[in-house]
Amino acid sequence: MKVAVVGRGLIGSAAAKYLAQAGASVTLIGPDEPEDWAAHRGVFSSHYDEARITRALDRNAFWARVSRASIGRYRDIEAESGVRFFAEVGSVIAGAADGELVAGVAKVAEASATPVEWLDARAFSTRFPYLRIREGDSAAYEARGAGHISPRNLVRAQGVLAAKLGVDIAVTEVDDVTDGVGGVSLAFAGASRRFDKVLIATGAFCNQLLGEQVADVTPFLRTAAFFELEPAEVARLSGMPTLIHPTPDDDPYILPPIRYPNGRTY
Repeated sequence: MKVAVVGRGLIGSAAAKYLAQAGASVTLIGPDEPEDWAAHRGVFSSHYDEARITRALDRNAFWARVSRASIGRYRDIEAESGVRFFAEVGSVIAGAADGELVAGVAKVAEASATPVEWLDARAFSTRFPYLRIREGDSAAYEARGAGHISPRNLVRAQGVLAAKLGVDIAVTEVDDVTDGVGGVSLAFAGASRRFDKVLIATGAFCNQLLGEQVADVTPFLRTAAFFELEPAEVARLSGMPTLIHPTPDDDPYILPPIRYPNGRTY
């Protein structure tokens, strides 16, 4: 079976690899990250970054389960591809001790036997003296199997493995999709090719690509603040976990010092 996967992001790159493992003849199509973000006018992806929180703890049992399954594959993917992307620095979710967030996390952690250490405000600031939570808050600390990944490098790792399996990788955008008798035609790189099946893994751009409302997807902006750190501050924060700490008015998350491709640490 000839299958095309449109979208070389986190979902598409993994899907192409697993389809090839299942015996399909796979073509993976999608552009590289643009060199100049400000001038770019084409499709864009959220994996163009060096840090995303990864953890098994969650108040939603489904997300906790699929997260554990994903995290359980990280080291194998790193070893098989030769690309490192997982920093196992631990992760914290904090909130009001008597609130729904903490109750939900505790319930899911118990049901899934996920190791967790519970810290009140004083114990938390003792363990992590550079961080604070509010009095009356409780923090769930997941020390193992949690931390952050480089989504950019995870996509690269999956691409390496896909190529090893014989996946044809086309570094370009798809211009048109035509569903017809006997297959689906894709227009890309100045030509049209027919496939038995096509998997659209383009996230918020699926409606734009297909020219119709096939999914209730609305792109939205999220602001990320980067604070550049001097070497002494990087050393002081070297044991810092990731932190998710919702408040009544906001939903912030914080990551520890991470070195970016420009050589600077934020």
